[in-house]
Amino acid sequence: MFEQKSQKWQKAVLVEIEFEEELAVLQIDNTNEAANCLMELWPTLDGPAFHRALMMCASALEGSADVRGAREAFRAAAEEANILVSIH
Repeated sequence: MFEQKSQKWQKAVLVEIEFEEELAVLQIDNTNEAANCLMELWPTLDGPAFHRALMMCASALEGSADVRGAREAFRAAAEEANILVSIH
């Protein structure tokens, strides 16, 4: 669905996703990767931040929203799902 190229974000968002009972940290650095992560790997398909991130990523990929907004929405969804990895 989101196969268009997307502009690289200035700062990646790190998320911790479970794969076959093992945890992996993924570096998401563009809107296309964020959309695919939300649709294919997300631990929960519920929550207002999750739904907003899906809409913002789709809009950014269509060119009707800014990629910075998509990044921030994705980050908020990761925080909501408790999978955001903070870098100290």
